[in-house]
Amino acid sequence: MKLALIGYGRMGRALHETAMQTGHEIVALIDPAPNAGAMFKSIEAEAVAEADVCLEFTAPQSAAENLLRLIELGKPTVCGSTGWHSRQDEVHEAVKKNNGALLCAANFSIGVNLFYRIVEHAAGLFDKFADYEPYVLEHHHSGKADAPSGTALQLAEIVRGAIDRKTALALERLDRKLKPEEISVAAVRAGGQPGLHTVGFDGPLDGITLTHANRDRVSLAHGALLAAEWLQGRKGCFEFNDAIDEILNSARG
Repeated sequence: MKLALIGYGRMGRALHETAMQTGHEIVALIDPAPNAGAMFKSIEAEAVAEADVCLEFTAPQSAAENLLRLIELGKPTVCGSTGWHSRQDEVHEAVKKNNGALLCAANFSIGVNLFYRIVEHAAGLFDKFADYEPYVLEHHHSGKADAPSGTALQLAEIVRGAIDRKTALALERLDRKLKPEEISVAAVRAGGQPGLHTVGFDGPLDGITLTHANRDRVSLAHGALLAAEWLQGRKGCFEFNDAIDEILNSARG
């Protein structure tokens, strides 16, 4: 594939290195930061003209505008940015209007996307045992711009969907007791951790924790490239789960 990378920070560099190692071609590096070392400062038609797929991994404050511009230019796009989903309806409407293609995920680790399914099954079991209290805890590097992470929020929504007695998320700093219907979601920012997510079910006599530990951003890069390959030739709005589901279903078949 010919790829354009929008955002050339740590994740963008991991994508660049992994893409080159796996036989893909980078035709554009786009980042406005003066020290990023990118080829272009903004998303222009000539910058992405040759790209089969664009990979957007930037910051919450810029992601939605980047996506709208790429959709306007008719470029299939894989987005790994988080924290912009208050504008999700606007972006999805633009995809529909322009007959575009967009695939988004809070986390492109293949392991995390299988972890979602494990957590959903576990939460369904604990739905029958009210003494066990679910929670979500995540740890990322101190440079991450949003908290809780998109992955933590998705895990919390999975648990909420599987446990009938839980109908709300507690995301803020608590200076009160947790309400019975809430799931506590907590975030730690320290060091260089690329991503550690734990879902726990804690009871009065014992507890169970399920943890996914990301060891390197390269795992995210491999998943994003898999998503880009899958997105080619498709139209509409997708999640990485759609690609994973297709792979799992084909394996069963």
